Amino acid sequence: MKFKSTFILGILLLVGIVAVYLLDYKAGEEKKAIEKLSSKLIQLDTENIAEIKLTSEYGSVSLTKTAKNGFTISSPVIEKGDKNAINSLIRAAENIKKEREIASGENLNLAPYGLESPLVEMQFLLKDGSVTGFSLGEESPTGEYLFASALMDNKVFTVPKSVFPQTNKKLFDLRNKKILSFKRNDISKIFVKTKDYEYEINRLGSEFMMTKPVSLILETNKVNSLLSRLSSERVKKFIDSEQPESNVTGLAESGTEITLESSNPPSQLRLTIGKSLNEEGKAFRYAKESSRSTILLIDSGFAAFLEKKPFELIKKEVFSFDIIKVDAFDIRYAGVELKLTKDDTLWHVTHPENFMADTDKVDDLLEKFHSLKASAVEEYDPKSFKEYVDQIPGLTIVLYQNSIEANSIRVGKKVGDESFLKSGGSPPVYKVLSSAIEELKVTADYFRKEE
Repeated sequence: MKFKSTFILGILLLVGIVAVYLLDYKAGEEKKAIEKLSSKLIQLDTENIAEIKLTSEYGSVSLTKTAKNGFTISSPVIEKGDKNAINSLIRAAENIKKEREIASGENLNLAPYGLESPLVEMQFLLKDGSVTGFSLGEESPTGEYLFASALMDNKVFTVPKSVFPQTNKKLFDLRNKKILSFKRNDISKIFVKTKDYEYEINRLGSEFMMTKPVSLILETNKVNSLLSRLSSERVKKFIDSEQPESNVTGLAESGTEITLESSNPPSQLRLTIGKSLNEEGKAFRYAKESSRSTILLIDSGFAAFLEKKPFELIKKEVFSFDIIKVDAFDIRYAGVELKLTKDDTLWHVTHPENFMADTDKVDDLLEKFHSLKASAVEEYDPKSFKEYVDQIPGLTIVLYQNSIEANSIRVGKKVGDESFLKSGGSPPVYKVLSSAIEELKVTADYFRKEE
């Protein structure tokens, strides 16, 4: 019984110690929070901000909070704000710490501190109608601090100099500088039009296909790179006033247009790119984005990237087939005609003579067929291949699968180091390196097994 009483007393004592510790800890935390708040130049409830007005050496910018907790620039232009830049500005204002009180009083003269015409002034209108804010003045005599005062507070404090670059922002710093704002996975179609060509890209699941001017499989990573660059590239300068004439910008001419169609929600964005100009030793292009009224200046290198030929996006392999499923093929060129067939896993030459072929050599040749790449597209949608063919027949290769033609290539004239080529699996006339074609011109002896 005595042991039981002692145990209960011990538990009660432990509970008491924990309770005292928690109360002391809570009191200590509250004290720290109060001290932290009292050390700040202004008390700002960021969730309740309705409007912000920033005045600096660059002029005044007004921001209005939107329903989605972002900010729209409402003056001097109406424009989407840069969410990250504006949040950084608010955090910088909220966290300004007072270092030392310099002066106070009802009729305090602010002029000696540069606070009558401050370098930076921020005002926050809150949802309840109240206003808070601050002003930043000149440097302290030691050059280590800035003089500052809170709105409607007759006191001057020193604050860290670092708050000046954090709050001394111009309109350009706070506006949305994305050339095109979209989510890459929502884009279902891409239209590209330049002075020289037009093409259309459609999303097929996780892949992309060119559908105009012809149907061609594209390199998915290259289309994703195009979309990534479009979503990440930034405006270099906005021209808000004194809009240049169209003959200067070239935006009314039949130039370059990039159009993105989104399926979620259904929408369309269009970027028009105009003429070049040089400013301060840098090369830019005039541009116009369909949802904005202002003219943009974008990097000329980015514009050139968008104007790349469609060939750069297509898969370069011109002889598409499944190597494993091929069970016969023919090779024909000047004076040579070969036929090979596969019986189970063994290959046989059946014409011009009949013998068992070296399987490794057949596999190597099929791999060369498969890896044959275009060096250029001569014509995307030709009416025929006749004008590209010599009188002497060029190389023709036909592949079969279950005795049915699966794909073929036909090689035409040689031009310099390249030869024209037509694939049975796609419309364009390609150019390929003639040296790669020569490697495919084998005879029956190529397939004989070495003794």
